[in-house]
Order: sequence, then C-alpha cells, then structure tokens
Amino acid sequence: MFPNQFVDDKGETVAKFIDFGQEGYFNLYVNGALQEGKLYHVNSDELTIISTGQTIYKGTPIILESIGFIIARKK
Repeated sequence: MFPNQFVDDKGETVAKFIDFGQEGYFNLYVNGALQEGKLYHVNSDELTIISTGQTIYKGTPIILESIGFIIARKK
C-alpha cells in the first residue's frame, strides 16, 4: 500500500509516511484491531501487510499510526 492511499488527520492525501527511524515506531490497525509488528513492514514510501491467509475486504478501515519521540532539554 502506498501513502497516497491514505489521508491524514485533516483528511488530506498523504505524500509520504512519517518515519521517525530509531526515535519512533509505527502501529497498524486493521478494522480497529492493533496488529503485531511481525505482520507488516513500513517505511516512508510503502506499507506491506504480510499474508496470513485471511482476507481484508475492500472498505475495511486500515490505520497506520506513526509515533515519534523528541527529547526536550531544560535550559
């Protein structure tokens, strides 16, 4: 799956998935259920869902959540 098949929180088409690298992670939800990390691969250009023999029907909600961490230093 490609970023242009998704929309962001504002309803706008996504150009790239935000990949925070070592400072973050992705969560994938299919039909509201959080998926195990071993069931998908993602980078800024593509989401690949690993086949398990089950069917994902057209219209099934798929949400990719990108979480990033920022270290704030006190002045």
